[in-house]
Amino acid sequence: MAFYFLLYCHPFGVLLFERRPRWLWLVAGFATWATLLAMHQSIFYVTGIGLGTGIVGMFLGRVIKKRAVNSALSGLFPTTVRLSWGWPWYLASLVAAIVVGCWPIYNVHLSGFAEYALLAFAVLAYIVGISEDFVPLLWITPLLTAVSLIHSAISFDATRLFIVALVCAALGVAMSSLKFIPRFAETNRRVFYYALPFYTTAFTAALLTGMDGTLTSVNPLFYLVIVISYALIAYAVALFERQTHGQFIVVGFAVWGTLLAPRTSIEWVIGIAIAAALIGLLLGRMTKLPPSLTGGLLSRYRLLSFEWGRPWYIISLMAMIWTVVWQQIFGTESQAATVAYSLLIFFAIAVFITLVERVPEMLVLPVIFASLAIWLWQPHLDIAATMVAFTVLCTLIFVSQLVWRVISPLTRSIPASLLHNVVGIGGQFLVVQVIMTQDRDMRKIGHRCFRSGRYSRWYSLPLASRECFRLHRQQVRH
Repeated sequence: MAFYFLLYCHPFGVLLFERRPRWLWLVAGFATWATLLAMHQSIFYVTGIGLGTGIVGMFLGRVIKKRAVNSALSGLFPTTVRLSWGWPWYLASLVAAIVVGCWPIYNVHLSGFAEYALLAFAVLAYIVGISEDFVPLLWITPLLTAVSLIHSAISFDATRLFIVALVCAALGVAMSSLKFIPRFAETNRRVFYYALPFYTTAFTAALLTGMDGTLTSVNPLFYLVIVISYALIAYAVALFERQTHGQFIVVGFAVWGTLLAPRTSIEWVIGIAIAAALIGLLLGRMTKLPPSLTGGLLSRYRLLSFEWGRPWYIISLMAMIWTVVWQQIFGTESQAATVAYSLLIFFAIAVFITLVERVPEMLVLPVIFASLAIWLWQPHLDIAATMVAFTVLCTLIFVSQLVWRVISPLTRSIPASLLHNVVGIGGQFLVVQVIMTQDRDMRKIGHRCFRSGRYSRWYSLPLASRECFRLHRQQVRH
Protein backbone atom coordinates (compact mmCIF):
# COMPACT_ATOMS: atom_id res chain seq x y z
CA MET A 1 0.00 0.00 0.00
CA ALA A 2 2.95 2.33 0.66
CA PHE A 3 4.10 1.80 -2.93
CA TYR A 4 0.76 3.00 -4.29
CA PHE A 5 0.88 6.01 -2.01
CA LEU A 6 4.35 6.92 -3.29
CA LEU A 7 2.98 6.92 -6.85
CA TYR A 8 0.78 9.82 -5.76
CA CYS A 9 3.24 11.76 -3.67
CA HIS A 10 6.30 11.88 -5.95
CA PRO A 11 4.77 13.73 -8.96
CA PHE A 12 2.55 15.81 -6.71
CA GLY A 13 5.53 16.99 -4.64
CA VAL A 14 7.42 17.99 -7.77
CA LEU A 15 4.50 20.00 -9.15
CA LEU A 16 3.87 21.61 -5.80
CA PHE A 17 7.51 22.64 -5.50
CA GLU A 18 7.50 24.06 -9.02
CA ARG A 19 4.03 25.59 -8.64
CA ARG A 20 2.82 23.99 -11.86
CA PRO A 21 -0.90 23.33 -11.31
CA ARG A 22 -1.46 22.89 -15.04
CA TRP A 23 0.19 19.47 -14.82
CA LEU A 24 -1.93 18.12 -11.99
CA TRP A 25 -3.65 15.87 -14.49
CA LEU A 26 -0.46 13.76 -14.43
CA VAL A 27 -0.95 13.24 -10.71
CA ALA A 28 -4.57 12.31 -11.35
CA GLY A 29 -3.43 9.75 -13.92
CA PHE A 30 -0.90 8.18 -11.55
CA ALA A 31 -3.47 8.18 -8.75
CA THR A 32 -6.05 6.39 -10.89
CA TRP A 33 -3.44 3.89 -12.08
CA ALA A 34 -2.32 3.13 -8.55
CA THR A 35 -5.91 2.65 -7.40
CA LEU A 36 -6.61 0.19 -10.19
CA LEU A 37 -3.41 -1.70 -9.38
CA ALA A 38 -4.65 -2.12 -5.82
CA MET A 39 -7.50 -4.26 -7.16
CA HIS A 40 -5.03 -7.16 -7.30
CA GLN A 41 -4.74 -7.04 -3.51
CA SER A 42 -8.18 -6.89 -1.84
CA ILE A 43 -11.17 -4.67 -1.33
CA PHE A 44 -9.71 -3.55 1.98
CA TYR A 45 -6.65 -2.09 0.24
CA VAL A 46 -8.82 -0.22 -2.25
CA THR A 47 -11.05 1.14 0.52
CA GLY A 48 -8.08 2.27 2.57
CA ILE A 49 -6.45 3.97 -0.42
CA GLY A 50 -9.70 5.69 -1.41
CA LEU A 51 -10.51 7.04 2.03
CA GLY A 52 -6.89 7.99 2.67
CA THR A 53 -6.48 9.91 -0.57
CA GLY A 54 -9.75 11.74 0.01
CA ILE A 55 -8.66 12.88 3.47
CA VAL A 56 -5.21 13.89 2.20
CA GLY A 57 -6.73 15.83 -0.68
CA MET A 58 -9.08 17.68 1.67
CA PHE A 59 -6.16 18.54 3.96
CA LEU A 60 -4.00 19.78 1.09
CA GLY A 61 -6.91 21.73 -0.35
CA ARG A 62 -7.28 23.62 2.92
CA VAL A 63 -3.59 24.14 3.62
CA ILE A 64 -2.40 25.15 0.15
CA LYS A 65 -3.91 28.37 -1.13
CA LYS A 66 -6.37 27.90 -3.96
CA ARG A 67 -5.44 31.08 -5.76
CA ALA A 68 -2.55 29.47 -7.58
CA VAL A 69 -4.79 26.83 -9.12
CA ASN A 70 -7.68 29.15 -9.87
CA SER A 71 -5.53 31.77 -11.58
CA ALA A 72 -3.72 29.16 -13.65
CA LEU A 73 -6.94 27.60 -14.86
CA SER A 74 -8.94 30.78 -15.35
CA GLY A 75 -8.32 30.72 -19.08
CA LEU A 76 -9.50 27.13 -19.45
CA PHE A 77 -12.46 27.42 -17.07
CA PRO A 78 -14.01 30.87 -17.32
CA THR A 79 -17.01 29.74 -15.24
CA THR A 80 -17.29 29.70 -11.46
CA VAL A 81 -15.74 26.21 -11.15
CA ARG A 82 -13.30 26.19 -8.25
CA LEU A 83 -10.48 23.65 -8.26
CA SER A 84 -7.89 23.21 -5.55
CA TRP A 85 -4.62 21.38 -5.27
CA GLY A 86 -6.51 18.42 -3.84
CA TRP A 87 -8.63 17.54 -6.88
CA PRO A 88 -6.32 14.70 -8.13
CA TRP A 89 -6.67 13.08 -4.74
CA TYR A 90 -10.44 13.46 -4.88
CA LEU A 91 -10.46 11.79 -8.28
CA ALA A 92 -8.46 8.85 -6.94
CA SER A 93 -10.90 8.53 -4.04
CA LEU A 94 -13.86 8.54 -6.44
CA VAL A 95 -12.25 5.82 -8.58
CA ALA A 96 -11.70 3.74 -5.46
CA ALA A 97 -15.37 4.18 -4.50
CA ILE A 98 -16.48 3.00 -7.95
CA VAL A 99 -14.21 -0.05 -7.69
CA VAL A 100 -15.58 -0.90 -4.24
CA GLY A 101 -19.14 -0.55 -5.53
CA CYS A 102 -18.47 -2.98 -8.38
CA TRP A 103 -16.58 -5.48 -6.22
CA PRO A 104 -19.67 -7.51 -5.08
CA ILE A 105 -20.36 -8.36 -8.72
CA TYR A 106 -17.33 -10.65 -8.67
CA ASN A 107 -17.41 -11.59 -4.99
CA VAL A 108 -20.88 -11.69 -3.44
CA HIS A 109 -19.52 -12.54 0.01
CA LEU A 110 -18.01 -9.06 0.32
CA SER A 111 -21.25 -7.23 -0.43
CA GLY A 112 -21.82 -6.42 3.25
CA PHE A 113 -18.44 -4.72 3.60
CA ALA A 114 -18.93 -2.91 0.29
CA GLU A 115 -22.24 -1.44 1.50
CA TYR A 116 -20.69 0.18 4.56
CA ALA A 117 -17.56 1.21 2.66
CA LEU A 118 -19.72 3.06 0.13
CA LEU A 119 -21.49 4.85 2.97
CA ALA A 120 -18.09 5.93 4.28
CA PHE A 121 -17.16 7.23 0.82
CA ALA A 122 -20.49 9.08 0.64
CA VAL A 123 -19.87 10.80 3.97
CA LEU A 124 -16.36 11.74 2.86
CA ALA A 125 -17.69 13.17 -0.42
CA TYR A 126 -20.16 15.37 1.43
CA ILE A 127 -17.48 16.64 3.82
CA VAL A 128 -15.22 17.41 0.86
CA GLY A 129 -18.03 19.29 -0.87
CA ILE A 130 -18.63 21.39 2.23
CA SER A 131 -14.90 21.97 2.69
CA GLU A 132 -14.43 23.06 -0.92
CA ASP A 133 -17.72 25.01 -0.93
CA PHE A 134 -18.59 23.28 -4.21
CA VAL A 135 -22.27 22.24 -4.34
CA PRO A 136 -22.07 19.87 -7.38
CA LEU A 137 -19.58 17.75 -5.46
CA LEU A 138 -22.26 17.12 -2.82
CA TRP A 139 -24.32 15.10 -5.30
CA ILE A 140 -21.73 12.32 -5.28
CA THR A 141 -23.10 11.48 -1.82
CA PRO A 142 -26.60 10.36 -2.94
CA LEU A 143 -25.09 8.49 -5.91
CA LEU A 144 -22.73 6.42 -3.76
CA THR A 145 -25.40 5.91 -1.12
CA ALA A 146 -27.86 4.72 -3.76
CA VAL A 147 -25.44 1.98 -4.87
CA SER A 148 -25.03 0.91 -1.25
CA LEU A 149 -28.79 0.89 -0.70
CA ILE A 150 -29.40 -1.17 -3.83
CA HIS A 151 -27.30 -3.95 -2.32
CA SER A 152 -29.42 -3.71 0.84
CA ALA A 153 -32.64 -3.80 -1.17
CA ILE A 154 -31.51 -6.93 -3.01
CA SER A 155 -31.05 -8.67 0.34
CA PHE A 156 -34.44 -7.28 1.59
CA ASP A 157 -32.78 -5.45 4.47
CA ALA A 158 -35.71 -3.10 5.10
CA THR A 159 -34.53 -2.15 8.58
CA ARG A 160 -31.28 -0.68 7.27
CA LEU A 161 -33.11 1.14 4.50
CA PHE A 162 -35.50 2.70 6.99
CA ILE A 163 -32.66 3.77 9.30
CA VAL A 164 -30.77 5.40 6.42
CA ALA A 165 -33.92 7.21 5.25
CA LEU A 166 -34.70 8.46 8.75
CA VAL A 167 -31.13 9.60 9.46
CA CYS A 168 -30.77 11.36 6.10
CA ALA A 169 -34.09 13.16 6.52
CA ALA A 170 -33.00 14.32 9.98
CA LEU A 171 -29.62 15.47 8.64
CA GLY A 172 -31.35 17.37 5.84
CA VAL A 173 -33.60 19.17 8.32
CA ALA A 174 -30.60 19.91 10.55
CA MET A 175 -28.62 21.32 7.63
CA SER A 176 -31.56 23.40 6.46
CA SER A 177 -32.06 24.70 10.01
CA LEU A 178 -28.86 26.70 9.61
CA LYS A 179 -30.97 29.33 7.86
CA PHE A 180 -32.33 30.33 11.27
CA ILE A 181 -28.82 31.24 12.44
CA PRO A 182 -28.12 34.92 11.72
CA ARG A 183 -24.74 34.10 10.21
CA PHE A 184 -26.37 31.98 7.51
CA ALA A 185 -29.54 34.05 7.12
CA GLU A 186 -28.30 35.68 3.93
CA THR A 187 -27.43 32.30 2.37
CA ASN A 188 -30.87 30.70 2.74
CA ARG A 189 -30.91 29.37 -0.80
CA ARG A 190 -27.47 27.81 -0.55
CA VAL A 191 -28.33 26.16 2.76
CA PHE A 192 -31.28 24.42 1.09
CA TYR A 193 -28.93 23.19 -1.64
CA TYR A 194 -26.73 21.68 1.07
CA ALA A 195 -29.75 19.84 2.50
CA LEU A 196 -31.11 18.62 -0.83
CA PRO A 197 -28.61 15.70 -1.24
CA PHE A 198 -29.75 14.32 2.13
CA TYR A 199 -33.39 14.55 1.10
CA THR A 200 -32.58 12.80 -2.18
CA THR A 201 -30.83 9.99 -0.32
CA ALA A 202 -33.78 9.59 2.04
CA PHE A 203 -36.17 9.47 -0.92
CA THR A 204 -34.04 6.78 -2.61
CA ALA A 205 -34.04 4.64 0.54
CA ALA A 206 -37.80 5.04 0.90
CA LEU A 207 -38.36 4.13 -2.73
CA LEU A 208 -36.28 0.95 -2.43
CA THR A 209 -38.14 -0.02 0.74
CA GLY A 210 -41.47 0.30 -1.03
CA MET A 211 -40.20 -1.84 -3.89
CA ASP A 212 -39.13 -4.54 -1.43
CA GLY A 213 -42.56 -4.44 0.19
CA THR A 214 -44.23 -4.78 -3.21
CA LEU A 215 -42.11 -7.72 -4.33
CA THR A 216 -42.35 -9.77 -1.14
CA SER A 217 -45.35 -11.18 0.69
CA VAL A 218 -43.50 -11.70 3.97
CA ASN A 219 -44.57 -9.51 6.92
CA PRO A 220 -46.89 -7.19 4.95
CA LEU A 221 -47.92 -5.21 8.04
CA PHE A 222 -44.30 -4.16 8.63
CA TYR A 223 -43.91 -2.77 5.12
CA LEU A 224 -47.32 -1.07 5.35
CA VAL A 225 -46.30 0.79 8.51
CA ILE A 226 -42.90 1.71 7.04
CA VAL A 227 -44.33 3.13 3.80
CA ILE A 228 -46.98 5.14 5.65
CA SER A 229 -44.23 6.42 7.95
CA TYR A 230 -42.35 7.65 4.88
CA ALA A 231 -45.43 9.65 3.89
CA LEU A 232 -45.54 11.27 7.34
CA ILE A 233 -41.81 12.06 7.22
CA ALA A 234 -42.11 13.53 3.72
CA TYR A 235 -44.99 15.73 4.82
CA ALA A 236 -43.05 16.97 7.84
CA VAL A 237 -40.06 17.84 5.64
CA ALA A 238 -42.23 19.56 3.02
CA LEU A 239 -44.00 21.59 5.71
CA PHE A 240 -40.69 22.55 7.31
CA GLU A 241 -39.22 23.65 3.98
CA ARG A 242 -42.52 25.24 2.85
CA GLN A 243 -42.24 23.28 -0.40
CA THR A 244 -45.73 22.47 -1.71
CA HIS A 245 -44.23 20.31 -4.47
CA GLY A 246 -43.24 17.81 -1.79
CA GLN A 247 -46.92 16.97 -1.33
CA PHE A 248 -46.74 14.79 -4.44
CA ILE A 249 -44.21 12.58 -2.66
CA VAL A 250 -46.50 12.42 0.38
CA VAL A 251 -49.47 11.34 -1.72
CA GLY A 252 -47.34 8.86 -3.66
CA PHE A 253 -46.06 6.96 -0.62
CA ALA A 254 -49.41 7.06 1.19
CA VAL A 255 -51.28 5.71 -1.83
CA TRP A 256 -48.55 3.09 -2.28
CA GLY A 257 -49.09 1.96 1.30
CA THR A 258 -52.86 1.98 0.78
CA LEU A 259 -52.50 -0.35 -2.19
CA LEU A 260 -50.42 -2.72 -0.04
CA ALA A 261 -52.86 -2.58 2.90
CA PRO A 262 -55.35 -5.27 1.69
CA ARG A 263 -52.58 -7.84 2.12
CA THR A 264 -53.29 -7.55 5.83
CA SER A 265 -57.05 -6.84 5.86
CA ILE A 266 -59.57 -4.48 4.30
CA GLU A 267 -60.02 -2.85 7.71
CA TRP A 268 -56.56 -1.31 7.32
CA VAL A 269 -57.65 0.45 4.14
CA ILE A 270 -60.74 1.79 5.89
CA GLY A 271 -58.61 2.92 8.81
CA ILE A 272 -56.20 4.74 6.49
CA ALA A 273 -59.13 6.54 4.84
CA ILE A 274 -60.53 7.73 8.16
CA ALA A 275 -57.15 8.59 9.70
CA ALA A 276 -55.98 10.54 6.63
CA ALA A 277 -59.16 12.63 6.64
CA LEU A 278 -58.75 13.44 10.33
CA ILE A 279 -55.07 14.29 9.85
CA GLY A 280 -55.99 16.64 7.01
CA LEU A 281 -58.55 18.39 9.21
CA LEU A 282 -56.19 18.75 12.16
CA LEU A 283 -53.18 19.91 10.14
CA GLY A 284 -55.30 22.36 8.21
CA ARG A 285 -56.37 23.93 11.49
CA MET A 286 -52.97 23.74 13.19
CA THR A 287 -50.75 24.92 10.33
CA LYS A 288 -49.32 28.34 11.06
CA LEU A 289 -48.48 30.32 7.94
CA PRO A 290 -46.41 33.51 7.93
CA PRO A 291 -48.26 36.75 7.10
CA SER A 292 -46.01 37.23 4.05
CA LEU A 293 -47.74 34.27 2.38
CA THR A 294 -51.28 35.31 3.23
CA GLY A 295 -51.08 39.07 2.78
CA GLY A 296 -52.93 39.46 6.07
CA LEU A 297 -56.21 38.19 4.52
CA LEU A 298 -58.20 35.65 6.53
CA SER A 299 -59.71 34.06 3.42
CA ARG A 300 -56.29 33.55 1.84
CA TYR A 301 -54.96 32.15 5.12
CA ARG A 302 -57.73 29.55 5.21
CA LEU A 303 -57.23 28.71 1.56
CA LEU A 304 -53.50 28.09 2.07
CA SER A 305 -54.29 26.02 5.16
CA PHE A 306 -56.63 23.94 3.01
CA GLU A 307 -53.79 23.43 0.52
CA TRP A 308 -51.62 21.90 3.24
CA GLY A 309 -54.45 19.61 4.29
CA ARG A 310 -55.32 18.72 0.70
CA PRO A 311 -52.78 15.86 0.27
CA TRP A 312 -54.35 14.00 3.17
CA TYR A 313 -57.80 14.50 1.70
CA ILE A 314 -56.52 13.03 -1.56
CA ILE A 315 -55.02 10.09 0.33
CA SER A 316 -58.30 9.55 2.16
CA LEU A 317 -60.25 9.70 -1.09
CA MET A 318 -57.94 7.18 -2.77
CA ALA A 319 -58.29 4.84 0.21
CA MET A 320 -62.08 5.14 0.05
CA ILE A 321 -62.09 4.38 -3.66
CA TRP A 322 -59.70 1.46 -3.19
CA THR A 323 -61.99 0.05 -0.49
CA VAL A 324 -64.90 -0.17 -2.93
CA VAL A 325 -62.81 -1.37 -5.88
CA TRP A 326 -61.05 -4.06 -3.86
CA GLN A 327 -64.35 -5.32 -2.46
CA GLN A 328 -65.90 -5.56 -5.93
CA ILE A 329 -62.89 -7.39 -7.42
CA PHE A 330 -61.28 -9.41 -4.62
CA GLY A 331 -63.67 -9.12 -1.68
CA THR A 332 -65.76 -11.84 -0.07
CA GLU A 333 -69.42 -11.84 0.87
CA SER A 334 -68.58 -11.63 4.58
CA GLN A 335 -66.77 -8.32 4.03
CA ALA A 336 -69.56 -6.70 2.01
CA ALA A 337 -71.44 -5.49 5.10
CA THR A 338 -68.26 -3.94 6.52
CA VAL A 339 -67.66 -2.03 3.30
CA ALA A 340 -71.29 -0.85 3.21
CA TYR A 341 -71.09 0.51 6.76
CA SER A 342 -67.74 2.12 5.99
CA LEU A 343 -69.35 3.98 3.09
CA LEU A 344 -71.73 5.63 5.55
CA ILE A 345 -68.72 6.73 7.58
CA PHE A 346 -67.06 8.04 4.41
CA PHE A 347 -70.26 9.96 3.64
CA ALA A 348 -70.27 11.58 7.07
CA ILE A 349 -66.57 12.48 6.81
CA ALA A 350 -67.03 14.00 3.35
CA VAL A 351 -69.96 16.12 4.54
CA PHE A 352 -68.02 17.31 7.57
CA ILE A 353 -64.93 18.24 5.51
CA THR A 354 -67.09 20.07 2.97
CA LEU A 355 -68.63 22.21 5.70
CA VAL A 356 -65.43 22.79 7.68
CA GLU A 357 -63.30 23.65 4.65
CA ARG A 358 -66.23 25.57 3.10
CA VAL A 359 -65.71 24.18 -0.40
CA PRO A 360 -69.10 23.63 -2.12
CA GLU A 361 -67.46 21.82 -5.05
CA MET A 362 -66.79 18.86 -2.74
CA LEU A 363 -70.53 18.08 -2.68
CA VAL A 364 -69.90 15.46 -5.34
CA LEU A 365 -68.04 13.22 -2.88
CA PRO A 366 -70.82 12.85 -0.26
CA VAL A 367 -73.27 12.16 -3.08
CA ILE A 368 -71.07 9.40 -4.50
CA PHE A 369 -70.48 7.71 -1.14
CA ALA A 370 -74.14 7.88 -0.15
CA SER A 371 -75.20 6.46 -3.51
CA LEU A 372 -72.68 3.61 -3.22
CA ALA A 373 -73.86 2.87 0.32
CA ILE A 374 -77.46 2.56 -0.89
CA TRP A 375 -76.50 0.45 -3.89
CA LEU A 376 -74.12 -1.90 -2.01
CA TRP A 377 -76.16 -2.18 1.19
CA GLN A 378 -76.29 -5.62 2.81
CA PRO A 379 -78.71 -7.30 2.57
CA HIS A 380 -79.53 -5.86 -0.82
CA LEU A 381 -82.57 -3.59 -0.95
CA ASP A 382 -85.40 -4.25 -3.35
CA ILE A 383 -86.19 -1.75 -6.10
CA ALA A 384 -88.88 0.05 -4.09
CA ALA A 385 -86.72 0.57 -1.01
CA THR A 386 -83.77 1.61 -3.19
CA MET A 387 -85.82 4.24 -4.99
CA VAL A 388 -87.15 5.60 -1.70
CA ALA A 389 -83.62 5.86 -0.33
CA PHE A 390 -82.41 7.70 -3.43
CA THR A 391 -85.43 10.02 -3.21
CA VAL A 392 -84.58 10.94 0.37
CA LEU A 393 -80.97 11.52 -0.65
CA CYS A 394 -81.92 13.82 -3.53
CA THR A 395 -84.27 15.78 -1.28
CA LEU A 396 -81.55 16.28 1.31
CA ILE A 397 -79.09 17.39 -1.36
CA PHE A 398 -81.54 19.93 -2.72
CA VAL A 399 -82.50 21.36 0.67
CA SER A 400 -78.90 21.47 1.97
CA GLN A 401 -78.09 24.39 -0.34
CA LEU A 402 -79.55 26.59 2.40
CA VAL A 403 -76.42 25.86 4.43
CA TRP A 404 -74.37 28.17 2.20
CA ARG A 405 -76.61 31.06 3.19
CA VAL A 406 -75.36 30.63 6.74
CA ILE A 407 -71.76 29.59 5.96
CA SER A 408 -69.86 31.74 3.49
CA PRO A 409 -68.12 29.56 0.84
CA LEU A 410 -64.33 29.83 0.67
CA THR A 411 -64.20 29.11 -3.07
CA ARG A 412 -66.48 30.69 -5.64
CA SER A 413 -65.53 29.01 -8.89
CA ILE A 414 -69.20 28.12 -9.37
CA PRO A 415 -72.34 29.25 -7.51
CA ALA A 416 -72.77 27.27 -4.30
CA SER A 417 -76.39 26.34 -5.09
CA LEU A 418 -75.70 25.16 -8.64
CA LEU A 419 -74.45 21.71 -7.73
CA HIS A 420 -77.27 21.21 -5.25
CA ASN A 421 -79.87 22.04 -7.88
CA VAL A 422 -78.26 19.93 -10.60
CA VAL A 423 -77.61 16.88 -8.42
CA GLY A 424 -80.84 17.07 -6.43
CA ILE A 425 -83.28 17.67 -9.29
CA GLY A 426 -81.31 15.65 -11.83
CA GLY A 427 -80.96 12.71 -9.45
CA GLN A 428 -84.66 12.73 -8.68
CA PHE A 429 -85.43 12.80 -12.37
CA LEU A 430 -83.29 9.68 -12.84
CA VAL A 431 -85.09 7.98 -9.96
CA VAL A 432 -88.47 8.58 -11.61
CA GLN A 433 -87.11 7.36 -14.95
CA VAL A 434 -85.90 4.13 -13.36
CA ILE A 435 -89.30 3.56 -11.78
CA MET A 436 -91.07 4.23 -15.07
CA THR A 437 -88.89 1.79 -17.00
CA GLN A 438 -89.65 -1.18 -14.74
CA ASP A 439 -92.64 -2.27 -16.83
CA ARG A 440 -95.24 -0.88 -19.22
CA ASP A 441 -97.84 -0.10 -16.55
CA MET A 442 -95.34 1.99 -14.63
CA ARG A 443 -95.08 4.45 -17.52
CA LYS A 444 -98.73 5.41 -16.94
CA ILE A 445 -98.08 5.72 -13.23
CA GLY A 446 -95.06 7.93 -13.96
CA HIS A 447 -97.15 10.34 -16.03
CA ARG A 448 -99.70 10.58 -13.20
CA CYS A 449 -96.82 11.25 -10.80
CA PHE A 450 -95.57 14.19 -12.85
CA ARG A 451 -99.07 15.65 -13.17
CA SER A 452 -99.64 15.35 -9.43
CA GLY A 453 -96.76 17.69 -8.57
CA ARG A 454 -96.30 19.97 -11.55
CA TYR A 455 -97.25 23.14 -9.65
CA SER A 456 -94.41 23.14 -7.11
CA ARG A 457 -90.78 23.79 -8.07
CA TRP A 458 -89.45 22.73 -4.69
CA TYR A 459 -91.55 19.64 -4.02
CA SER A 460 -92.80 18.33 -7.38
CA LEU A 461 -90.16 15.66 -7.89
CA PRO A 462 -90.19 14.26 -4.32
CA LEU A 463 -94.01 14.11 -4.38
CA ALA A 464 -93.91 12.48 -7.79
CA SER A 465 -91.51 9.86 -6.57
CA ARG A 466 -93.59 9.20 -3.46
CA GLU A 467 -96.74 8.86 -5.58
CA CYS A 468 -94.92 6.45 -7.88
CA PHE A 469 -93.83 4.39 -4.92
CA ARG A 470 -97.38 4.26 -3.48
CA LEU A 471 -98.93 3.21 -6.78
CA HIS A 472 -96.16 0.67 -7.33
CA ARG A 473 -96.88 -0.95 -3.96
CA GLN A 474 -100.59 -1.12 -4.80
CA GLN A 475 -99.74 -2.83 -8.07
CA VAL A 476 -97.57 -5.38 -6.28
CA ARG A 477 -100.36 -6.22 -3.81
CA HIS A 478 -102.82 -6.87 -6.60
